[in-house]
Amino acid sequence: MIVSSLSGCATDPNEPDTGEPRALTCAVLASQNCWKLAVAEAGTCAPAADVQGDLEPNTGMCRYGSGAVVDLSDTDLSAGVADRLVNFELTNDDGSLCADVRMPNQDYWELTTASGTVSLQYGATVRLTCPDGAVYTTGQLDLLRCAGDNNLPGWSGAFGVDNAQFALYGAGEREDLTPMFECWDEPWRY
Repeated sequence: MIVSSLSGCATDPNEPDTGEPRALTCAVLASQNCWKLAVAEAGTCAPAADVQGDLEPNTGMCRYGSGAVVDLSDTDLSAGVADRLVNFELTNDDGSLCADVRMPNQDYWELTTASGTVSLQYGATVRLTCPDGAVYTTGQLDLLRCAGDNNLPGWSGAFGVDNAQFALYGAGEREDLTPMFECWDEPWRY
């Protein structure tokens, strides 16, 4: 049996492409898919996990010695913000895009790399859209069946007036969080 993946080739060669959304199953999430490819692409250009950038709290800019820059100016870094909406652009030392994350609300967000945009929408129905236009959907409760296999797309972050950290997960390994950045205001650097 061939499992349809979320990769650049959206359709299973044994299935006709109907243009309809496909089932977002645990098997699809476990396969090589557009989410995993986007995370891997972003991870290859992100600053090394053991390197911290210098956060400028007044501007929301984080600068690395390598020349990489994280623009957090669209993210509220003030303390005590519940349900924070994360928006940032990470550029390489040459100014090219590494990753751009946009979260206009708590139920929808996008990860953009040089290869395109992967979007994830949560609600009663979970919808994953790949750069090639392929769409995968499932019920939110159905997705819980996959919770133990470390393939669920998501993010982890910590933000405050003196620091900002962000990582992507869903690459398949519990230890395989993909750090995107860790930035500290100089007085709080450790």
